[in-house]
Amino acid sequence: MPVFCPHCGVLQPEGVATCGNCGEPLPAAQPTGDDKITAREMRAYVGVAFRYTIVPLMIAVAVLCAAWLVCSNLIQ
Repeated sequence: MPVFCPHCGVLQPEGVATCGNCGEPLPAAQPTGDDKITAREMRAYVGVAFRYTIVPLMIAVAVLCAAWLVCSNLIQ
């Protein structure tokens, strides 16, 4: 079962011993019989999703708004 790195929050494939992103050792996977995600894994996933999707989107919108303001002032 894939595991989230507890240090950087990146999802790692099954069977690796160290994180491919930060190089830290991963905890040994212990099958529990259920596929429930822990609160810590959810926080790590949300942090990664926010970092790689929401933040770049906000930057792109800010750049487009700034460009629109500059162009609208030049045209008038």
